[in-house]
Amino acid sequence: METLASRCIILPLLFLGVLLSVNQSGLRTVSAQDLDNVTITGCLTDQHGALIPGAYVEAVLVKTSAVRKVVADAGGRYHIVQLEPGVYNLRASSPGFAFLEKPELALIAGQNLQLDLTLLPEGVTVDPVVVTAADSPAVDTTRTVVGATVNTHEIESFPQRRVAAADLHCNKKSRAICAALLRRSEFP
Repeated sequence: METLASRCIILPLLFLGVLLSVNQSGLRTVSAQDLDNVTITGCLTDQHGALIPGAYVEAVLVKTSAVRKVVADAGGRYHIVQLEPGVYNLRASSPGFAFLEKPELALIAGQNLQLDLTLLPEGVTVDPVVVTAADSPAVDTTRTVVGATVNTHEIESFPQRRVAAADLHCNKKSRAICAALLRRSEFP
């Protein structure tokens, strides 16, 4: 029978054994300080999706102007770790590419921000497009009704066959077509 004293010894030893086995299996251990820090990671590509290895990425803490610089690896990935929580300006650059800045990134304690960046060739400028309510599309995307207008030429080009006017059933949707067909001389 287990005693309280044996439980107090066995459970902490079991917990310690689990921690050691997790650490030996290659998993990263998390310290209390990691829970307060911020991490920014991502991938750098050009406008066609090609990776940009060797690009420079820097995070500037706005309140202190402290700068942390990293270089993207061979896969175009960058990792900026152990950052203090706060507002950052993120900058990226590489030879042959225009400078890119993502300003005012507000990061909170423990946040892991995944931010992929696309660098444009040097000398290429992008004009922002602002869409307002007045610029709403002429197509109503909320309606699922599909329709078309049939003109006289299209009606006259229909295959012709003799149909008695009494056999035509005209409803609301086909009233215009029926009226045009009834006006044609082929009908008795």
